[in-house]
Amino acid sequence: MKKFLLILLLFPITLMSQQGFTRLEVTVKPGHQSAVVNLVDNFFSEAKWKENSGMNLERHWQGSERSHSILWYGPINNSGREDGDMQPYENNAFWSNLRTHLEGTGIAYSGRVLAWKQGSEDQDNVHIYDIIAEDPSSFLDAHNKIVNQLSNSVFKNRTVGFGTYDIGRPGGATHWIGISGTGGGDILKMIDDIQNNHSKELNQYFQDRGKVTDIRDFRISNVRTY
Repeated sequence: MKKFLLILLLFPITLMSQQGFTRLEVTVKPGHQSAVVNLVDNFFSEAKWKENSGMNLERHWQGSERSHSILWYGPINNSGREDGDMQPYENNAFWSNLRTHLEGTGIAYSGRVLAWKQGSEDQDNVHIYDIIAEDPSSFLDAHNKIVNQLSNSVFKNRTVGFGTYDIGRPGGATHWIGISGTGGGDILKMIDDIQNNHSKELNQYFQDRGKVTDIRDFRISNVRTY
């Protein structure tokens, strides 16, 4: 479950219960990634998590102003580490040490997962789109329709997710879409395939989903999953 990859990478996840997440985006000082990985490993490698909960350390690539993020995921209002697994002084020490390797304070936001199609674990990159969806219900219907239509072709081995931003919306975005790949080239190949070989489904998707404002898109890869 937790090796889902990220994903995302987004998050190893089941939708048997409503899933939520919190992502903290940060900028790691140049040359400090190894130190951050070691620090995170020491703090989280033996952590005991509540059911369907966990954490990912992610590397940001194109489209993001920050270099890394920490993503916590799990059932809404019942996620995180098991009670008593961590003492307050341990948590304070971790964040104090982490801040020495960061530039600035970063940004944090939380949301929910509304739709999820699980893909292969070798897809350890995710292309994330942050959007404002003016008709969320229509968007969800259109999203589910095209994912189903392409589930045996373009999306066969890919994880595809859709959900909300509810607290601290990045750039004012209300929703996100995440699609996995094995790397930047694989994601470009997917986009080319959809546009050239599935234009009918794509055009119908754009027509059915309602008005959408694009906020940003960026690619992340998974560094660690706990």
